[in-house]
Amino acid sequence: MKPTVEQIEALAQWWANVIRAPKFDAGADSVQMLLAQSLATSLAIDGVPSPDEIAKFKAALVSAMTDAGDQPLVFFTLGVDYHPDRLLVEAAHSAGIPERRIDTMFPWKTWTRIDPDGTVHVSYGYRAAWRQIYPVEVKA
Repeated sequence: MKPTVEQIEALAQWWANVIRAPKFDAGADSVQMLLAQSLATSLAIDGVPSPDEIAKFKAALVSAMTDAGDQPLVFFTLGVDYHPDRLLVEAAHSAGIPERRIDTMFPWKTWTRIDPDGTVHVSYGYRAAWRQIYPVEVKA
């Protein structure tokens, strides 16, 4: 499977939008995890990427996904457990975003994928349901 330009653009746009205000949902209610989530949120607020950084990040991510999509794949996935996947990190580096800001600009426990049927899905946060973002489903 080779992702199409439209699928790649949809996925890159979703990531570009979500890094403006990432969610740090680890699914735990312990005092320690709530403290970690609060700290991550404050660090993210202090390091929100500029519009220029976001545009550069999106362009670099499109380029990286296009290059990676040349390999034979069943699914094309990008995600973050507590640290982003390699392509997300490389796109952030290409956008000039300092290393110290990278872990707090991506939402925790978030996964995206391009499926063999051509749909693009996201799961945003701990145990979040998958939802389709491309093609956009029109509800009757």
